[in-house]
Amino acid sequence: MTAHDFTEQYRARERLQLVNEASIRIGTTLDVTRTAQELAEVCARARRLRQRGPAGARGARQ
Repeated sequence: MTAHDFTEQYRARERLQLVNEASIRIGTTLDVTRTAQELAEVCARARRLRQRGPAGARGARQ
């Protein structure tokens, strides 16, 4: 039996999903305030993902 570490693949998928979300959400209007809010929301999500760590482990630091 062979064990595989999929942590890097998981992290890469998470990053790609975040970039995709950002490209859809940020800058959809010419309203600077709305664009700043969209950017803040995506950054907050990125921070939560980073704090969560691989495979959803709570409190795991990378």
